Amino acid sequence: MLLSHSQYAEDLGSGFSSDVESKYKKMYEEDINLFAAFSKKERDQRYKELGLRDKITLRSGCFLLGNKMQIILQLGTEQMLVLCSFHQVENHIPMVPQV
Repeated sequence: MLLSHSQYAEDLGSGFSSDVESKYKKMYEEDINLFAAFSKKERDQRYKELGLRDKITLRSGCFLLGNKMQIILQLGTEQMLVLCSFHQVENHIPMVPQV
């Protein structure tokens, strides 16, 4: 049913638009939830198909790169190791103590 301009303006003032908006908002949110559920199902299925080594690697990566602080600490630790290695090479300090 098509509404004339005056009927549309009246419906807008009477709260018709909020009903329509809430209807479509609910449909939109349901679609997002369906997509999220499908995505999770697919991710879980792919995870089950992984081998043991791949699962360990994936979990380790998720753990190490799980949040910003862990990434910063990981990069800081790696930088310190590189700097210590350069210092040892520069000063001719043996990596392994000689017996």
